[in-house]
Amino acid sequence: MAGDGSDSSSSTSSLPISNILAVVLTTAAVLVHQFSAYESSRPNATDTKVTRQAGALQDVDSRLWQDPFGAVARYRDGELASGGKPDELHSMEGVRDSVAGGIAQYGSVTVIGVMQATEPYVENQERRRRDRYAVLSALNALNYADDDTQYIGYFRMSDLVKEKSDWKKRTG
Repeated sequence: MAGDGSDSSSSTSSLPISNILAVVLTTAAVLVHQFSAYESSRPNATDTKVTRQAGALQDVDSRLWQDPFGAVARYRDGELASGGKPDELHSMEGVRDSVAGGIAQYGSVTVIGVMQATEPYVENQERRRRDRYAVLSALNALNYADDDTQYIGYFRMSDLVKEKSDWKKRTG
């Protein structure tokens, strides 16, 4: 029987069953992981954001990388060159009217004023850009969002100073 070519070692396969089982389980794990739903650690995009704007006070086109004061100066120069009156809306009366309209429409309005240095130096311009980005980021973290973050608003402080002097004349 030695010559018939059958021996006991050829009856077993060259791959053990444990290796085949490992390949099958690894393939199954990859397929299950690939088709499972991805869960991000970020908040859902469907979270509600406050997107109310009380009026059209924010009408000055200003990108995040631009100096806000430079953008306001360009806006005012453009309005004056076209024969418009840019300061009618940006007076204290315009701000009051816009806030009153927002209160009538929404029930309450939050006005956030950000004080800035007015020097024309590069350091101050960079500081104003950083402050604007920080304010927008903080408001976004608190689920406040503007209709369009590409626009800013302003009002003339000269009206406030004039009203204060008028008030002193009336009371004093």
